[in-house]
Amino acid sequence: MGERILPHRRTLLDGRLPGWNKSAKDVWHARLDEVCVMVETLGRIPRSTEKELRHRTASTWLKAHRSRADDDWRVVTLNERLPGWDESPDKLWDDQLAAVVAFVAANGSLPHQREKDGKSRTLGSWISTQRKAGALSEYRRAELDRQLPGWAKDFNDVWEDSLKYVTAFYNHHGRFPRVGSSDPIEVKNARWIVMQRKLARSMSPERLKKLDEQLPQWRTKRNERWRQNLGAVADYFATHGGPPSSRSKDRDVAYLGRWWQHRNDVQQRNPERDALMDELTPGWRC
Repeated sequence: MGERILPHRRTLLDGRLPGWNKSAKDVWHARLDEVCVMVETLGRIPRSTEKELRHRTASTWLKAHRSRADDDWRVVTLNERLPGWDESPDKLWDDQLAAVVAFVAANGSLPHQREKDGKSRTLGSWISTQRKAGALSEYRRAELDRQLPGWAKDFNDVWEDSLKYVTAFYNHHGRFPRVGSSDPIEVKNARWIVMQRKLARSMSPERLKKLDEQLPQWRTKRNERWRQNLGAVADYFATHGGPPSSRSKDRDVAYLGRWWQHRNDVQQRNPERDALMDELTPGWRC
């Protein structure tokens, strides 16, 4: 049996050498956790040229593992927790750009540092780092401009641009952009409005107010919104004897007027809707 450490010695060790009684494997995993947090904050793998010593030290720590065998448990764990940890900076940069492009295609907006998902937050940190980088190479800047138009804009500016587009689109077409459209810009902004519905509970009061003022019914799902609009148009017919005008000075009436103008849009029609319109607004096909 090993010698039992006296209590006062154990207290002294705890004070002078925190973690002295942990196994080498536990210490290694704790270090990996620290490096993973760094990567999420930086938006990339730390480099040997970092300004902060702790980042340079993390880069050295990772580099020391590159000579280990592929089946070493540490290398296997690194591959699982930090994909691309042993790749060249240029390859890592290209991969991060591809990941951000994929995120935009799926969500309709650039990732930001307040995303709920850890991987998405890392992408948000990465794009923020690109904006702050004072010496981006011509190649990298050109690729960002080509693959992520508007990447250099502040997140708030991008949000405002999306709101302007969707508002103008709605005012012109009488509907929200559709994900199934053949127009990639419409698809991007359709995903943006879907994302706003998902984020509604955590959204700032200022943004909620803008959405409510500029995009009535933005919170409502498509079929429910269609039925609400038809009911409102039927009430208008009953009260005024005719359809609402898109030129009305009344914002709500003008909104219904634009919606009514697109009643024959084949993408909005189906037998059930046609029957409901026949019942509530006879003569709508004219």
